[in-house]
Amino acid sequence: MTFFFKRSVVTLDCFTSNPTAYELSKPNHSAKFVPNWWRTIPPYYFQQNSVFQSPTIKGCEGFKGLYAKGAIVPLWSDLMVEIGPKGTDYYQWQFSDRCSDIVIHTPEQMGNYVDTQNVQHFKLGCPWTFKCDADIKWVWIDPVWNRLGKNDFTVLPAIVSFNKIALQGNVNLFFYREENPKVMKINHGEPIFQLVPLTEKKLKIKHHLVSEQEMQKLHIFEKSVAFYNRYKYVKKLLQRKTA
Repeated sequence: MTFFFKRSVVTLDCFTSNPTAYELSKPNHSAKFVPNWWRTIPPYYFQQNSVFQSPTIKGCEGFKGLYAKGAIVPLWSDLMVEIGPKGTDYYQWQFSDRCSDIVIHTPEQMGNYVDTQNVQHFKLGCPWTFKCDADIKWVWIDPVWNRLGKNDFTVLPAIVSFNKIALQGNVNLFFYREENPKVMKINHGEPIFQLVPLTEKKLKIKHHLVSEQEMQKLHIFEKSVAFYNRYKYVKKLLQRKTA
């Protein structure tokens, strides 16, 4: 007798009160964002003076495994960034939607290890907030394969949880200053970060367009009721409440 076991599912709920982001910039399975350059590469090629075909990156298990897991969040609005040259702390930015925001962390928040005259920090205020029905960890990574050949910025990695407390998908970036000032554009729809769940469960993604009031309820962690370790403190209170 053959037994078939249905693979268990973990659900990632994605909330936004931004109708434009809901219609045009939904987080989706990573497989939906496989870069076009990879799709067009043949699986084999002939090296010079070779009598057999060599494999290309089309067969790379690491690449295919990465895009088989998790979700990618596309940028919800065109973003223009101007960075001053090395030795300055000048920057300027503008979202095309005229409402998205950026926060700058001070050097003191990072122990003064970041020299703002060489590196500029930006934190992009994401319109999406995430919650998961399973108590698992998610690895937050930079989808560098989607901007191959561009190294103007780095998305800072992290490991997070969306189980008890919904978290907004704000994106921390480092832009690197050069000898000359530069202006960069990140396009709407470009993958801006990837979330990879540390589980073998099948991922289900749901999208919710909610009111501003509902978003405020989800952002209970943002209204700090403690001076320090506010995330852990609020999570512990919620665990007691549901126990």
